[in-house]
Amino acid sequence: MKKRSEEILRLILKGDKNYSLRLIMEKYKISDKTARKDLAEINVFLKSNNIPEILLSPDGYLTPGFGKEFGLIGRVLQSMDIYQYKLSPEERQTYIILLLLWDNNIVMKELGDQLYVSRITVLSDFDIVKEYFHSKDVSVVSEAGKGVRIETTLEKRLTVIVHVMKKLLLENNDESFFKQYILNAFNCENSFNTICDLTQEYLNINGFVFIDDSLLNTILYLFVAFNWQFSSKDESVSLNQNYDRMDNLMMYVGYKLGYKVNDHLLEYFRKYLLDKNIDLYVKNVDDVELYEIILYFLSKIDEETKYNLHFDDTLVSSLLLHIKNMRKWGELEFEFKGSNMPFIDFQNLSRIVDKYIYILEKYLSYRINSNMKKSILIHICVSLLKENEKMKKLNVAIICPGSMATGKYLEVQIRNYFDFEIVGVFPVSSRLEGVVPIDLIISTVQVEKQDIKSIKVNPVLSMEDINLIQKMTFEIQSTNGYVRMDNDRFECVTDNFSRQWDVERSGCDNSKVSLIGELLSRDSLILDETITSWKDGIRLAGKKLVERNCVGPSFVEKAIQNIEDYGDYIILGSGVALAHAGKEYEVYENGLSLLVSKKGILFSEGDRSVNFLFCFSSRGIDDHADLFKEIVSIGQDFDRRRKLLEMNGDQIFKKLCYKE
Repeated sequence: MKKRSEEILRLILKGDKNYSLRLIMEKYKISDKTARKDLAEINVFLKSNNIPEILLSPDGYLTPGFGKEFGLIGRVLQSMDIYQYKLSPEERQTYIILLLLWDNNIVMKELGDQLYVSRITVLSDFDIVKEYFHSKDVSVVSEAGKGVRIETTLEKRLTVIVHVMKKLLLENNDESFFKQYILNAFNCENSFNTICDLTQEYLNINGFVFIDDSLLNTILYLFVAFNWQFSSKDESVSLNQNYDRMDNLMMYVGYKLGYKVNDHLLEYFRKYLLDKNIDLYVKNVDDVELYEIILYFLSKIDEETKYNLHFDDTLVSSLLLHIKNMRKWGELEFEFKGSNMPFIDFQNLSRIVDKYIYILEKYLSYRINSNMKKSILIHICVSLLKENEKMKKLNVAIICPGSMATGKYLEVQIRNYFDFEIVGVFPVSSRLEGVVPIDLIISTVQVEKQDIKSIKVNPVLSMEDINLIQKMTFEIQSTNGYVRMDNDRFECVTDNFSRQWDVERSGCDNSKVSLIGELLSRDSLILDETITSWKDGIRLAGKKLVERNCVGPSFVEKAIQNIEDYGDYIILGSGVALAHAGKEYEVYENGLSLLVSKKGILFSEGDRSVNFLFCFSSRGIDDHADLFKEIVSIGQDFDRRRKLLEMNGDQIFKKLCYKE
């Protein structure tokens, strides 16, 4: 059994389509004769393991004779050795390269016996191996009676293994015999997936992100470092050094795996990152800053289109989640159907998004590619669709296995990111008779319904789930004359669920203190008519947070620097701004202060005046989205702002901090 034959057999085992000889020929670009030889080789393997063969029909279709015994064949495939599996020349060369990097000394005859090939074949492979090492500036030394070895530094050895393993892991699927053989042969105790999970865990804890290639290259390096005997369970790093976030990433993963990272390994890692230019793409994403950047980006689009996108809380929240998880947000395949929505000028909207995309790129420190822009456009279009008077909100039913808590938690998430009419949460065994017509079912289990569109999601929505719901919403709403379909096959649900939910909600805090009031104290609200400089305004508002021991002085200066770096992104609406800096800049407590200027403070762009300048500190633990909405709402209500500016300090404090 060779590599291509193994791949063909695994494709047939998947059973996701009826394979024909022609499909195999087209996929692998091989002749009819070669495809038949591969099929014969597969059948010899199956027969040797007492498994029925694959039959070839007269019209060229492949019919497995082994029925549903997929698991058995998979186990047999994985139990092969390299006597049964015929290594290709490329696979043999990869094995020899890794063997030299691992053992540093091999004997040709022993290698030929190990690979079940002749010494001449090994010598031929070795010529190519030497060329490879030469391209990597690694010396190959041959000594009579002692075999062959390489001469290079430990640092170079590590980076070459990373290069080889990257190709091996990316060009072979997870079930590939050769891939698994290599991992087993070289005692890779820590799987690539484990290293990936630990890396992502560290990123999530600290709020860091990578672009795709940088993340992959970093994980590959850690995978090699913690599998190829470069790390130690005894020797650890010195304590008299300053470690950056990438150093801490390696030490975190090592700690979780039970290894102590030494100084040499850290130094090699730093050089690798520098060579790959990786550190430039690491970004600490602060939720508050990103929220404001998105509002700023949307407000610039609004200036040219008059769409009022930055007023759409659902759009802002959805983009915030997408950008924080940007490794996946550009994967959605989608085709715009502008002819179905004449009220949206796609060409112009796309041009305007391109014009202002630099606002996001400047903050994120990486280029936003075409797929990512497409994802942004989809979200904007969905926002416009739901605001269009001709379009009705979708009626959505949520289905779960029967757990009230799971279903209601899913409902909360969906309400947060989508503007749907939720008709109810129903167990999978229920019917929906008597319920309003349903446009879409969102379920945590598979729903076999042909007449209603349905989406299966995770109880905790993933980025893929949100992308899929957004895509389905757009398709349904953009279809001319779409008709809701009734579902008459489900039994009507009793009111017990609704009554239970009402009981749960009745326990909520009905206090009249607003979210602003929870953080803003009276002595942190200042009225001042002398300040006209936005820098002085931020320093005055920030001083109140310093006096309350919420922040240190560096927080205030960083808030000013952010505006110098990114522009007037902190202006959240007409006359309202929210100054902020990340939790790493001396943030000790959550806090809020407010400078009110009835004359107005001009910002850096010269034509935007602010009357309400908030300064906000966050430890980064709590979700402050609802607080932002309260502050943004001030900038959306002209009459409210006018009345507030006619009041004294005590009256303003009372109006902002207590609900009507």
